Amino acid sequence: ALKRLRKDKSANSCVEALYSLIGVEIERVLSLVHIMKSDLQVMVRTEANNVWKALVDNTPSMLRRLTPVLIPMLLEALGSGEADHREVAGRALGDIVMRLGDAVISNLIPILQKGLRSKDTNTRHGVSLGFAELLKAASKTQLLAHMSVLTRAIISAITDTDEMVRQTAGMAFEQLHRQVGVKCTEDIIEELMRMLGSDDPDEVESGIGGLVQIVEARPRPVLSVLVPYLCQEETISEQHASAMEQVAGAAGESLVYYLPTILPWLIVGLGIDVPHAQEIRDATVAILQCVDEDSFYLVMQELKNGLKSTEVPARRGSAIMVACLCPNVDKDMGWEDHAESLAQSVIRLYAAKEESVRLSAIEAMTAITTSLSKERHPELLSTVHSSVLVAARGLTGPISVPAFTIPKSLDSVLPYYLKSLVPGITDGRENAARSLSELIELTPPEFLGKYVPTIVGPLLRIISDKMPPPARQAILEALTLLVASGSAKAFLPQLQSTFVKNTFEEATGTRLMALKGLRTLLTRYDAKVESLIMELSNALKNQRAPELQTSIVRALTLGLVHKSAKVSAPSATNLCGLVLPLIASDHQPLAVGAAKCCGATSAILSNTGDFESFCSNLRSSPVEQATALGWFTGYFGCVDKADSALVGKPLEKILELVSNSADVNCLLALRALHKIMKFDSAPPPLLSKAGTALNSIVCSSSLHGTRIDRKALLCLIRLLECNSQSVMHLAVPLAQAILKKAAAKGDASYVTSLRQCLCKLQSGCDLSKLPLSSRNGLKEFVSGAAAQEFADDSELDDEQALLDSEI
Repeated sequence: ALKRLRKDKSANSCVEALYSLIGVEIERVLSLVHIMKSDLQVMVRTEANNVWKALVDNTPSMLRRLTPVLIPMLLEALGSGEADHREVAGRALGDIVMRLGDAVISNLIPILQKGLRSKDTNTRHGVSLGFAELLKAASKTQLLAHMSVLTRAIISAITDTDEMVRQTAGMAFEQLHRQVGVKCTEDIIEELMRMLGSDDPDEVESGIGGLVQIVEARPRPVLSVLVPYLCQEETISEQHASAMEQVAGAAGESLVYYLPTILPWLIVGLGIDVPHAQEIRDATVAILQCVDEDSFYLVMQELKNGLKSTEVPARRGSAIMVACLCPNVDKDMGWEDHAESLAQSVIRLYAAKEESVRLSAIEAMTAITTSLSKERHPELLSTVHSSVLVAARGLTGPISVPAFTIPKSLDSVLPYYLKSLVPGITDGRENAARSLSELIELTPPEFLGKYVPTIVGPLLRIISDKMPPPARQAILEALTLLVASGSAKAFLPQLQSTFVKNTFEEATGTRLMALKGLRTLLTRYDAKVESLIMELSNALKNQRAPELQTSIVRALTLGLVHKSAKVSAPSATNLCGLVLPLIASDHQPLAVGAAKCCGATSAILSNTGDFESFCSNLRSSPVEQATALGWFTGYFGCVDKADSALVGKPLEKILELVSNSADVNCLLALRALHKIMKFDSAPPPLLSKAGTALNSIVCSSSLHGTRIDRKALLCLIRLLECNSQSVMHLAVPLAQAILKKAAAKGDASYVTSLRQCLCKLQSGCDLSKLPLSSRNGLKEFVSGAAAQEFADDSELDDEQALLDSEI
């Protein structure tokens, strides 16, 4: 039928015949036929194509003629709420552009631009789809001729407020980039970066949304241009941080190719204190989550280099990045394989001078600890503890770790110690307990308090008779240090019972450590001394070994000396009756210890009946002298007041023994003298004699660092406190002798005694005749600026040395 309409064989003659029949309405019909040629259904497309071919002989000519009608119809379809209609219209538009080229593009682009400014979301969405089809159909030459207009149109679309419009615009950008390459990318990114610098939050958000769309469309080419733009400023702005976070989520694994540029930029940015630090952290987490197994080594390499950097922002930023990495990266990535080296580098920052670096290091180590599998904590104890010791090394004054003065800092390392105490073999427990003791010593007491319950509980649970002595000693040492911190009051009954039980163990070291712990507990807390005396008295009745009896008697003496005001008269009487026969023991430590215990009970009972008897024993045999010295040590250790007559009776003979450092009882005499020196009622001539005797010991080079020398220093300090005039004539040579000892160095307790003695000399005596070099050395040493070497007090490693300690 259509063929019969042809009057001639000229182009489009059939259409001309239809024009004569139905008029211009035929243009709308043909436009619909052309649109149906792009229908989603194959059958529709086939039939429409057959109709078009039957009617139209010259398609380009007919399309140019239909453009005024067809384009509005396509735009209407593009703005439809139906997705199918928009897709069909987009295809039809692309077909027109492909066939007509420049003839239609110049007119079409302004129309589409106007559509992007529509308030209707569906219209903007359809127009974006139309742009995508237009760019897909046009040639590179055609697009280059309209590049500036197309770029503005795409920027407008990818920064639209509607997500669907932006996604469709991303497709359009992909087509444009595919045709003209990186030139359009640079222009679009430059404009989007300008939007990021705007003061308008909405414009900034639109710019970020646009970046996300173009990155999703063409990740690698866009990132190659975008990353240098974002990373060119050392200080990361809030807008750039937010953009990087969003872009990382869109780029995925494509971002790993740019890690060498991004990671140093992030590390420095994290290390600079800015108000929007959280946004930078969020960006860091997003980027780290894009890292794959093959590129993870790049992250670790940057972190390790940054943690060792001399620049503060790099060290701080690297620590913060570690804190971002551990909780947010999948363990399958293998970061736990680097946990040991990370922990080592991070803990060493605990000694940093800058508090901000220390805070960041604590945060990083806490993240490692909480993210790491608990089963691995015992494995890393050695590394963690050695790193803690390194952080404390080389510091002047009392050894401590600077970071441990920050609240909750121990949370970052303590789990490694506690986890190693509970499961593991005995050797592991011993090592963990000794390491824990060192950790406690490195932590200031005021910051240790809240952790004491957390530590004491596991220690009390694991200590048992089945443990080898070294393991038990290590645990007792740790408990003693915790008691000394002053925060273990809640565990007082259990601690007292534990220390008492171990005072009569067979191992000498265990007994000594238990006595030290008991002494510390009685000094720091209001212990129940009556129950303590009862428990120890019962244990003493059942013991026959002299060494164990000696340890129990010393424990009893500790209770009497430190809590004499709380000991009742009946308890003191019963105890004296129990201990008195032991003075006759052939085992001298037991005899001296029993005598001291009896002296303490006599002081509590105000019983001076034995005073004269023991005064006469001072002039008897060395054995009786020893027990007499022990008795006076206990007696004067408990009394609060003593007049000149009472002090003077034993003092003269005691000073004779002190004057002879070769005497077997010289050390015991110094112990008794130290107790007597706390009273200022001693006769001045005897005090002067005491000063001469002590000066002789302190100035003796052969006695340097011995127990006699140490005890003489303590006696001298007390003498200077109560009567400095008694050593005034000896002040200069004494100061020189002490400075000489200080130059020879020694352990911490010995150096402390030397410093205290010099302080007392400086404040109580005239040292103006001291040579200038000695005065300078004295000033430096007393101020604590002199170099020191801290070491363990090995003098207290055996039981006999407890006789020298301050009980």
